[in-house]
Amino acid sequence: MARSGRGIDNGQDRERSGVSRRAVLIGSGSAALTGAVTWLVTSRYYEARPHKTVAAVLVEATPTPPPVARATEPPSPALVPAQRPLGLTVYEYQPVLIGNINDLELDVPVQFSYPRAAETAVLVRVGRASSGGIGAAGDVVAFSNICTHMGCPLGTIYSPEHKLLGPCLCHFTTFDLTNRGIVVIGQATEDLPQIQLELEDSTGDIYATGVMGLVYGHRSNLDALGAVE
Repeated sequence: MARSGRGIDNGQDRERSGVSRRAVLIGSGSAALTGAVTWLVTSRYYEARPHKTVAAVLVEATPTPPPVARATEPPSPALVPAQRPLGLTVYEYQPVLIGNINDLELDVPVQFSYPRAAETAVLVRVGRASSGGIGAAGDVVAFSNICTHMGCPLGTIYSPEHKLLGPCLCHFTTFDLTNRGIVVIGQATEDLPQIQLELEDSTGDIYATGVMGLVYGHRSNLDALGAVE
């Protein structure tokens, strides 16, 4: 009896399926053998050579920077504060004799009229080197004694221990006479104007030659009231 076409096709399919399975098994075996050989060669290589981490490899690959040249000159000495600080205007006038350095007692303020005849300032030997000070010890300074808050007079209210002028009797502001008249405490926001001084060595006479800043309440330190002569 003749076989039907469908039966023949099934036989051919089984034959092709068998060939395909053999090809897959052979391919898988070859891949496994190749992987085993690769693992064996690699393991032998790393056994013969010390293992390095990725970080170590990166460090080896990074070039070493050249050494930085060292300065051979000695360091510069500390800068000495300028007699006229930056940003502060100094208004200079004709020299006016205001006292003698030999007459000043330690921590005893002396009042004098400056820069106007109707206004006063204070001259003090504070006993320590101060900004803008004159004399051998740089400890003689002078300031306007008109408070920069509301113009109240400070007079000769002075703290010998802390070298402060004040407190102002109006609102209790005090000013440091060793450090350009800066505000220490109180309502004022502006430093006390410092009087610029010059010393005549041969006689000890002290001259006021200008004001560092503006005296309270004026656009100009000299106006219709007239300067001290």
